[in-house]
Amino acid sequence: MKNKDADLDTVNLRGIPVILQVGLDDWTVTLIGHRMDQRDWRFARLANPAIQVALGAAADGAGEDVWVEGWAPALALMDVYPWALLTPLDVHRHFLAPVRLAVAERLKRAANQEAVERARIEWQSLFEQKK
Repeated sequence: MKNKDADLDTVNLRGIPVILQVGLDDWTVTLIGHRMDQRDWRFARLANPAIQVALGAAADGAGEDVWVEGWAPALALMDVYPWALLTPLDVHRHFLAPVRLAVAERLKRAANQEAVERARIEWQSLFEQKK
């Protein structure tokens, strides 16, 4: 059975579209999404528990079992991690513009300029691939 939200995009094992995925070594942080209607989406974050230790992020209890409605709450789920500085792995084609904007905002606030420059190059490469 094909998921109507997944046209030509990555889906997780449950067939739910991957909206945004970043990684560190073998660990990933993934924002998944489910379209509720033509405009509105619900989102949840999936993260390997080991990445919390690696990044020093506080476990906030929000993850696959916690769904939020709207883009701002979805970004808040991701912002538990310095996700814009991690290696970008995937972006859903319908979310290229909002992810690009969110990345730019977060990179402006980052202190480590070497990491920011590396991240800019990696994100630009992914955005170009997704065009």
